[in-house]
Amino acid sequence: MDSPYFFCFGYEKSGTTFLQLILDEHPELACPNEVSLSFFFDSFPKVFKDFNTQIFEFNEVKGLPNEKIFLLDKSFIKNFTKEAVFKILNEYKKDKNVRLVGVKDNEFLPFFSERFRIFNQEKFIFIVRDPRSIAISLYHHNLRLYANEGQDYSKKTTIDKTLFSVMERFNTEVSLVLEYLDSLSGERILVIKYEDLLVDFEKITGQIFDFLKVKNNKELTKEIKENTKFSKFQDGKFFRKGSTDEWHKILKPETQQKVIDYGGEILKYFGYTTEIKN
Repeated sequence: MDSPYFFCFGYEKSGTTFLQLILDEHPELACPNEVSLSFFFDSFPKVFKDFNTQIFEFNEVKGLPNEKIFLLDKSFIKNFTKEAVFKILNEYKKDKNVRLVGVKDNEFLPFFSERFRIFNQEKFIFIVRDPRSIAISLYHHNLRLYANEGQDYSKKTTIDKTLFSVMERFNTEVSLVLEYLDSLSGERILVIKYEDLLVDFEKITGQIFDFLKVKNNKELTKEIKENTKFSKFQDGKFFRKGSTDEWHKILKPETQQKVIDYGGEILKYFGYTTEIKN
């Protein structure tokens, strides 16, 4: 029996929010908002460590042998965290009669190997975007955030520095996901490209819905496309342009070459160009 839960994730500014909105529009799915499940994975081990310490202290006061005490081990903590996540997901579908409930959590990317083993029956949707476009989007996003606080982000860094920071993380973290792709043959993880979703919405959403084994037809896809079209959310704050080719108008040829030299292999893997564009 398939798990009633799923997760979607990607590098920030990769179209993960767009993906989450699409999933939540489907009548058989609930994917209402972004969360950080790392809060639980970071907090629960500390809570139970303190709990175990307290048991030791009680035992010492009574002068009892430590070998007879019962402590909560890592397996218990892992399963407790897992069940806590499922309980939260069940809350999300209370007001919506759905078959599957999921969550968007971009922090799955740096911890993918661990999360994938813990949630060993669940499906994952990983959305990828050209890291050059990610960097441009992220830089402008931070410009707006800092401006809201009366600060000038451009004095702290540059687009080029943002780009190479993104490339370093992209190479490292995306590689963690790629390790699983060949062995799994798409059984529990689906990788889609943001650019493909923009160009052929019907085809890519069809792949997503088939992967999750939910209703998939032209009428439904057309309705979802209308309800999630970019113009409805483009506010200049979080949703800016959503473009796929802005990077080559902004990045200098020498910067483009450095990106290709550094991350050309992973760009090629996803079908992104390794040509210099002016």
